[in-house]
Amino acid sequence: MNLQAVNPVARVIALLVFTTPLLVSIDLVSALVSLACTIISAPILGVSYRVLFRRGLPIVLIAPVSGISMALYGRPEGGNISRLPSHT
Repeated sequence: MNLQAVNPVARVIALLVFTTPLLVSIDLVSALVSLACTIISAPILGVSYRVLFRRGLPIVLIAPVSGISMALYGRPEGGNISRLPSHT
């Protein structure tokens, strides 16, 4: 299946379904599962590893800058920005 043949709206919806849980639960396991699923599904969806690497390279280069700024300016106690409603 070639990804160019899929409706662009369906691609955006799939992107939202896949990335929204990652934004809600930011941890190492979620990131590694996401990375593994991306690497495994790329050839199935018609994206070569070369194209995947070329498109992901900017993120790989910029991510350490984000980590350094969090290490320097982040609060050690790690407060919540927002809270989800509790169903108790």
